[in-house]
Amino acid sequence: MKKLLKYGLLSLTAIAGMSFTSCSSEEDFGTSHGQKVMLTINASKDAQTRTAFQEENGSLSCTWTADDALLVTSAKGERLGVISLVDGAGNSTATFRGEVTLDNQQEVNLFYFGHNKPIPATLSGTSYELDLSAQDGSFASLAENDFMTQGEVSVTRLNGEATGNVTMMRRVAEGKFNLQLPDGLQLEAGDVVT
Repeated sequence: MKKLLKYGLLSLTAIAGMSFTSCSSEEDFGTSHGQKVMLTINASKDAQTRTAFQEENGSLSCTWTADDALLVTSAKGERLGVISLVDGAGNSTATFRGEVTLDNQQEVNLFYFGHNKPIPATLSGTSYELDLSAQDGSFASLAENDFMTQGEVSVTRLNGEATGNVTMMRRVAEGKFNLQLPDGLQLEAGDVVT
């Protein structure tokens, strides 16, 4: 009986030791659940993306703005955190950084809601509505109502830090038109064209 009890205790000790080894091994590889990490994303634009517009020689120059921010979610749309622009204002590529909670995600989704727009507390469903009725026709108002996303962004986690690179895709279209009036017709300040 003593022999059986002794082997039983040794087995329990061995199992407990293996479970501790297993836990420390998981921590080494960054697989702990709900871990807060500092996320750095280098975000560039596709050819149609803009947050700030400036006209240069008939073309639109599209750049990030100083207080831009990106919402980070899981693949299921769960909010993981917000990262803010830390470098690259005035350029088409910028660095965003902030603390997010990763639950073993190797891929995240990123959302940009426009310049100086509040980031929603939650996202639900498969659509997002923008009210464009208050635009004043200026380049600034276009930037305020921008919307960009990028899904399944792979991030690399190491020692409490995560990094990734992304090209944000613009989900709102804009148009620029030159009005050509018939010969002899001139507009004055305040005239309305429908």
